[in-house]
Amino acid sequence: MLQQDFYILHQFILSNIANFIAICKEHGLSECEADRIIDELEELTNINKR
Repeated sequence: MLQQDFYILHQFILSNIANFIAICKEHGLSECEADRIIDELEELTNINKR
């Protein structure tokens, strides 16, 4: 069951990332800029876990 839960969470995260990139493109940002924003958010998340 844990593996199935992980798969569902993984699909949810991938879907949200794809939606975020699409929204960024709608607002004139490139996919590279969207990736940079995602990287910065991940870094902030890691800082908050310390």
